[in-house]
Amino acid sequence: MGQPHPAGMPPWVIAIIVIASLAVACSVILAHRLLAVRNRGRKMQRLFDLFNEGARDYALWVLGAEGRVVQWSGGAERIHGYGSAEMIGRHCSTLYTEQDRHAHVPQRLLERAARQGSCAIASTRVRKQGNPLAVESVLYALRDRAG
Repeated sequence: MGQPHPAGMPPWVIAIIVIASLAVACSVILAHRLLAVRNRGRKMQRLFDLFNEGARDYALWVLGAEGRVVQWSGGAERIHGYGSAEMIGRHCSTLYTEQDRHAHVPQRLLERAARQGSCAIASTRVRKQGNPLAVESVLYALRDRAG
């Protein structure tokens, strides 16, 4: 099995100790990186919360890439009539007219914003109560380093 190390340990024991030490070091590095990502997420959430609190006259929503609501501001609640618990997870097309949904307008706008980085449109949305709402919308594609 090989010559013992001067400290009296066989080489395979030393190799296991080295491998275990490297695994611990990698685990510590990974834990630090995960903590940094989590802290950035908390900072972004706090920033959105502050922005939300100050923008009561604007309906601000954050959508996932597929068009589902992931953040819903107090202004959006006041203007559209839906609470955040009602809208988070729902597709943004909920707020479009039936005619726009049939014409795939929500999907086309999401695709255009993704392709161009942003897009603006004046159109009509529908409040929770069913009455129309004239809006000027701007969609921005927010991307992380991975795209």
